Amino acid sequence: MSMQSYVIRIYRYKENRPDKLVGTIEGEGYDVPASFTNIEELWSALNNNHTILTDSESVSE
Repeated sequence: MSMQSYVIRIYRYKENRPDKLVGTIEGEGYDVPASFTNIEELWSALNNNHTILTDSESVSE
């Protein structure tokens, strides 16, 4: 098993609800940075599922 590096940018989160966060992740296996809108999507991406929205597919709030 090899170690992989990621850049994770958190753009928004709620102080009293740390599971509610918005950001992007980039690293090996990503053609473009991918967006996540909650902790489950971030965890999924870090576990090599890569099934989160890309920036071009993300939905604005």
